[in-house]
Amino acid sequence: MKHISVNEAEDWIGTVALALPDFLDRMRDPLEEGRFKYSLSGDLDFGVRWGLGNTVFATKIFYMLGAQIEYPKNAIASFIQSFQNSKGEFFDPLISKKAAWYRALYCVVNQDMNDFSGLQTHRAESRQAFAALRALECLPEHRYQLAPSTADEVKKYVHSLNWKKPWSAGSHFSHMIFFLTSNEWMTGRDIADNSSGEMDKLTAVAFDEISVYRQENGAWFQNGTSPSAAEQVSGAMKIITGCIAAERSRIGKEKELIDLCLALTIHPDACNNFNLVLVLYYASRNTDYRRSDIYQFCLNTISRYKCHYWPGAKGFSFFIGRSNHRYYGAKLTRGLPEPDIHGTHLYLWGMVLIARLLELPIGGKLRPPVT
Repeated sequence: MKHISVNEAEDWIGTVALALPDFLDRMRDPLEEGRFKYSLSGDLDFGVRWGLGNTVFATKIFYMLGAQIEYPKNAIASFIQSFQNSKGEFFDPLISKKAAWYRALYCVVNQDMNDFSGLQTHRAESRQAFAALRALECLPEHRYQLAPSTADEVKKYVHSLNWKKPWSAGSHFSHMIFFLTSNEWMTGRDIADNSSGEMDKLTAVAFDEISVYRQENGAWFQNGTSPSAAEQVSGAMKIITGCIAAERSRIGKEKELIDLCLALTIHPDACNNFNLVLVLYYASRNTDYRRSDIYQFCLNTISRYKCHYWPGAKGFSFFIGRSNHRYYGAKLTRGLPEPDIHGTHLYLWGMVLIARLLELPIGGKLRPPVT
C-alpha cells in the first residue's frame, strides 16, 4: 500500500468530491425521475418497481457534498414517500421478497428469530428513509408508530436484541433511539414540553439498559461471548450512531475504543472500512489520545479507499474490483467490475470524517449525513 501525504489526501478528496455529481447523474434512472440505480450497469431486471435504498444513498451523497449542490429534491422525496405504509414503515417490497430465504437462514443459524418476518429489515429501511427525508427537509406522510412508548417497552426492546451479535443489536438499538428522538420533527410541529421530556427520559432509560453489555475494551456485546474484533467495532459504530441521533457528545471508554480500532487490521469491504473511521472520529473528539497514530491511520485509509475508486466512472465499489451484489441479503446486481451507490455513500462519508480528523480545509465544505 502506497503511503500518501496530508496534502495528497486533501487533493484526492477534493477531486473525488468534485466529480461525484457526475457519478450521480450516471446513476439516475432515465425512466423515473427521483429514482437511482444500485450499480452502474449491473442491476438485475425484476420487472417491478424497486430502489428505495438506492435513492436514500443518493440523497445522503448529495447532502454530504454540501448545501451548494443542486438536485431534484421534490422528485426524490416523492419517490421515497411512495414506499411508506400507514404505520409509518418504509420498506421495499422487492427486498422483502428476495431476502426471505436469507432472513430465514440467518434466524436458524444464529437462533435469533427477531427478523424472521422482516420486521427488523423494515425498521432499518424506515430509519434510513426518515433520515433521507430529513436531509431533504421534507416531512413524512405518516409518523413512525412502532417505536416503544414506555420505559418497560424500552427495556423489553433492548434486551430482546441479540447482543451475541453486536452489529445487529447495536443497529436496532440505534434505530430505536433515532425514532425516540425524531418524534418532534416527524410530527411537523413543536410537541408539548412534557411529551418531549418523556422522550428524553425514554432515551436515557435505553442508554442505561445497554450499560450491562459494555465491555472493558469499550465495545458492547453479551458477556461470555467472543465476537470478532471487526464485529465489535461494527457494533460500536451502530451504538455511536444512536449517540449521534440523541446528540450525546460523550460515548465513554474513548481510549479503549481507539485502541480497539487501531489494532484491527482486516478491512474487507466498505462497511468495515467505514466503521473504523466513524468510531475513531467520535471517540477522538474529546481526547488527544494516540492522535499521531490516528492521523497515520487516516492517511493509510485514504490509500485503501483508492483501491475501491473507479476514476472513469467517478464512484466507489463496495468491494475491491466489483460492485456489491446483495442488499439486506437480496441479490440485486450481477456484481460487475464497476462502482455502486452503496459503496460510494459509505466511502464519501468516511472521507468527510477523515478530512475533519486531519483538519483539512475541505472538511468544512463537506458535511456528515443525517443519520
